[in-house]
Amino acid sequence: MVRAICLLPALIGLHRGYIYCNGVGDFDLDYLSGKNLRKIPERKINMVQLGRLLKNGEIKMIFVYGANPLITLPNQNLVREVFQQEDIFIVVHDIFKTETADYADILLPATTFFETFDIHVSYWHEYISINEKAIEPMGEAKSNVELFKDLARYMGLREKELYEDEWEIVRNLLAKSKMVNFTLEELKSKGFAKLKTFPKDEYQTPSGKIEFYSQKAEQRGLNPLPEHVEIKGNYPICLLTPRHRDILGSQFRNVMPSFKPVIEINAEDAAERNINDGDTVIIYNDLGEVILRAKISDRIPKGVALTYFFIKDIEDKCINTLTIDETQVYGGCSTFNSTFVEIKKQN
Repeated sequence: MVRAICLLPALIGLHRGYIYCNGVGDFDLDYLSGKNLRKIPERKINMVQLGRLLKNGEIKMIFVYGANPLITLPNQNLVREVFQQEDIFIVVHDIFKTETADYADILLPATTFFETFDIHVSYWHEYISINEKAIEPMGEAKSNVELFKDLARYMGLREKELYEDEWEIVRNLLAKSKMVNFTLEELKSKGFAKLKTFPKDEYQTPSGKIEFYSQKAEQRGLNPLPEHVEIKGNYPICLLTPRHRDILGSQFRNVMPSFKPVIEINAEDAAERNINDGDTVIIYNDLGEVILRAKISDRIPKGVALTYFFIKDIEDKCINTLTIDETQVYGGCSTFNSTFVEIKKQN
């Protein structure tokens, strides 16, 4: 479906129209991650299926930073179960005592952006900005960079690249980019700068063209043309759990107005189940159940229910208790919106 949508601009003569057609930035991520220092092959896992991997015993230690898996991951009952296992060691580095931090063996305080130097590139526009420290880190808080430097020292690692100054890292990163025609000093002076963008008629495909017929898909044994695949679940209602426009990931819930634990359903679906507006309902599937208030809405089509992914029920269970941890054939992305449930009035 996404492939088909992405091709619509080309059908009417436009080169691009969607953010995922071509990313902004050509920054050397291999340099940032120190890939040249690696002595053994890198292994990547799909975070969507972290619960399964922990359950299978493939992972025994987790270092969590910049994430809150005990809210954001699907199949939450499994994730919570394995996070409680005594043979799994968990370290969390965060600003707040998150849901994941409740399971940490070691909890380390992180710095806010007021205490850290960084640069920022957006998904949505062509500008890069600089973030300079307003204050020194408070208490025992450390940035990701300083924490990893400390770990490297403790482990006796001697490679000089591990101890590079942040300013030099940024300077080297900018120098390698073809999108940068300014210096770090100019960026610091102004606070932001516009990146040079690639020509709109250049495409990151094997043919260098817009590909209605995808060579990469064909090489992977997939249909080279977009196709409709009907998705059916074992339950009658498709559960949609999008992000709310006032929330970024699982962030800002502590400073935003509280969200009512409601699930929006179609009037016909509600009538078939003898559910009235405001009733307490149980939403369930094979993975578990969540208890919310029903909100009958004319914006929701029949066979669909909607709530927001960070919503917790009256028993403090996250809606991701119900979302499935299967992955897509394209890119290994999550299939949250292919979750099916049933809804019934609570007795």
